[in-house]
Amino acid sequence: MTTPAAPALVGSGRPARPGGELAHAASGGRPLPTSAGAAGVVICNEVMFPGIVAARVRAGAEYLVNLANDSWWATTSFSAMTFDMVTLRAVEQRRPVVRVSTSGPSGVIDVHGRPVLRSGTAMQAVLDGTVTPTRGLTLYARIGDAFALACAAAVAVALVRRARA
Repeated sequence: MTTPAAPALVGSGRPARPGGELAHAASGGRPLPTSAGAAGVVICNEVMFPGIVAARVRAGAEYLVNLANDSWWATTSFSAMTFDMVTLRAVEQRRPVVRVSTSGPSGVIDVHGRPVLRSGTAMQAVLDGTVTPTRGLTLYARIGDAFALACAAAVAVALVRRARA
């Protein structure tokens, strides 16, 4: 099976092949060992959930791979929105991301959220790029939404105190 706009698994020097490195994607969240480093695989809309992505990074992912089939949407707006979400995850986790979409855009995003490579939508393309696997955890990877929840709790306490005063 060939996926349109399927970038090579970066660093391996060869395209991903069925039954090969990606066959381990259902590894329970453990990183997929590749010649480019430990890949944290997030399938399709899993990338929308920061906790899932953070769990891949805490498990040792040195870069992220997002495999998606966005072609079932009537418009390309969802694909563009998902690409933006993948960009956010790259910054949030400080991990390069390889996004492979059947309907595009596919691309390689650096740890600063900059698309290094990007295909168009609804087109076949082959992208050949490089990622630099990274280690270490961002504050968000460590504590997730705990800071936001603490801020919400502090606001709630302040509002209750104000209402009582």
